[in-house]
Amino acid sequence: MTDVRSSHPTRIFAALLGALLTLAITSTTAHAGPDVDLTELQNLPDLQRIYGEGPDTHVIASPAPDKLRVYWFWSANSHCSKEAEPAIASLIEAFPDIEVIVVHANADESIAEARDAATERGLPFSIYRDDRARLAIALNARMTPEVVVLSAEGVVYQGRPVHIRRGTITSYVARAVDAWSRSEAVEPAYRRPTGCPIPRP
Repeated sequence: MTDVRSSHPTRIFAALLGALLTLAITSTTAHAGPDVDLTELQNLPDLQRIYGEGPDTHVIASPAPDKLRVYWFWSANSHCSKEAEPAIASLIEAFPDIEVIVVHANADESIAEARDAATERGLPFSIYRDDRARLAIALNARMTPEVVVLSAEGVVYQGRPVHIRRGTITSYVARAVDAWSRSEAVEPAYRRPTGCPIPRP
């Protein structure tokens, strides 16, 4: 085993710098799990609307060609999820041609609790229940807030939807949607989400 005390300070610094760079690259570009098999999504049960207007159910299937669908995983009690709520409405308004499905998958929050929180905050979008977090598991979504942007070809972007600093919201998901709509590469295609874990049943 190498005695760190006898190593040259420059070598120690270089090793630490390399480790930090590797960690930074991994956290922003590496995907958190396996690629999504869109054919498997068709076997999942429909999502049931628990809040807002619109269809009573959402049928999970591969998006139509040349279309995008955004699954936005939301929680009633997550502070990070609450902070990001204005970005959901902004995304829907900015891109009316894409399908934005807000998903409540947290087993430790009841439907009534989620509905009451959404009603109290006057959220201007529908929310659908992912019973037993089946969709979250299929998409490898682990946090709230977290987004998965799907095209007919697969995952376009996944992970952290926004960055909030001093009240200013930078929407990573809006950037991804805009790049895709311009036929540009979405980079990075994954950002590690921060927030509250989605409990697994």
